Amino acid sequence: MKKNDGTVAWQVSNGNDAVRMDVSGKLEFDGFLTYRIKIIALKDLELRDIALDIPFDPSSATYLMGL
Repeated sequence: MKKNDGTVAWQVSNGNDAVRMDVSGKLEFDGFLTYRIKIIALKDLELRDIALDIPFDPSSATYLMGL
C-alpha cells in the first residue's frame, strides 16, 4: 500500500491453478476510486461469463457516476 497526500493506492493478487486476478486500486481524498483488474488464464479454460458486482446503497450514492 502506498500513501501520498490525499491518496492511497494498493495492489493485490489472487487465484488458483487455472486463473489469476491482479487488482490495483487508488482512492483519492474526494472519494474518486479507480480500479484496474486483470484476469490471466494460466491454462486453457472456458468461461461463460465474468462480472464485477459492487453493491451500494442508492441513498448513500447521490452523485455516483460510472459507465
